[in-house]
Amino acid sequence: MAPVNIRSIIKAIISNFFISVFFLFSINLLPLGLLFFSDSYFFDIPKLSKKSLSNIPIAIPPFLKEISSQSKPERKCCLKF
Repeated sequence: MAPVNIRSIIKAIISNFFISVFFLFSINLLPLGLLFFSDSYFFDIPKLSKKSLSNIPIAIPPFLKEISSQSKPERKCCLKF
C-alpha cells in the first residue's frame, strides 16, 4: 500500500471546497445578472417581473427581489436610425 500524504489530501479538500463555493455563488447570482442586463442593447431578454422571480428555484434574498421588482426608468435616446 502506498504511503498517503495527509497534506495533499487537506489541500485537495480545501481547493475543492473553494471551487464548489465559487460555482454555487455564480449560479445563484445568474438571475440577478439577467435582471441588470435585460434592458441592455446587446441582450434581448424579457424583463423578469416579481412573479417570475418568485418562481425561480434559486435562493434570492428578499431585499434583492424588492429591488428587482421596482420599475426602471425608461431610457430616452436621441439617436434615431
